[in-house]
Amino acid sequence: MCIRDRNIVEFIKIPKDRNFNSNKKSLGKLSKIVKRCKEENIFVGILGSWALTIYLNQEFKNIEDIDLTTNDVSFESLKKILLELGYKKEISNWPNMDCFDKNGINIDIYSVDNKKHLYHGLPIKIEEIEYQGMKYPVVSKGTLFKMYKKAFLRPGRSIKKDLVKFKILRNIQD
Repeated sequence: MCIRDRNIVEFIKIPKDRNFNSNKKSLGKLSKIVKRCKEENIFVGILGSWALTIYLNQEFKNIEDIDLTTNDVSFESLKKILLELGYKKEISNWPNMDCFDKNGINIDIYSVDNKKHLYHGLPIKIEEIEYQGMKYPVVSKGTLFKMYKKAFLRPGRSIKKDLVKFKILRNIQD
C-alpha cells in the first residue's frame, strides 16, 4: 500500500466493545466446517470478515456470512460436507461462486482454480491461526489485502465497510 493509500483509512475507526452474540452461532458453524475439512483432508481457507476477526483476535462487526476458498480438487468435497451439515444451495450474489444457507448463516465458496473468478491468479497462502482455542486455516494477510483491493470498487460494495477492513489489514500487517 502506498503512503497516499494509508492516509485514506486513517479517519476510519475500527468498532470495539460491541456485543456480537450473533457471531457465536456463525463461529460455531465455521468451526464444524473446518473440523470436517481437516478430518477429510479437504483444502479450505477462510477469508472475509472471519479471517480479519481471527487475525485481529477480536470481533469488529456482526458477521453475516462465512467466506471460504478451496481448489478444484476439493470443491465438490466441500460442497458435499455443507450439504451433509444441512446447508441448502442458494443463488450466489457473486459470479463464479457457490452459496449455501442454513438458518440465516450464508456460506460463500469459490475455487482458486476458477479462471473466471475475480480472485483467480492471487497467490493463496494459508496460515494456521489460533482463535478461541481452535486453529483455523486463514488466507494470508497479504492475499486478503489484494482481494479487498480487487473487490473494492465493485457495484454494491460498502466503501466504509471496505475501508474498515483495509485499516484492520494495515494494523495487523507484519
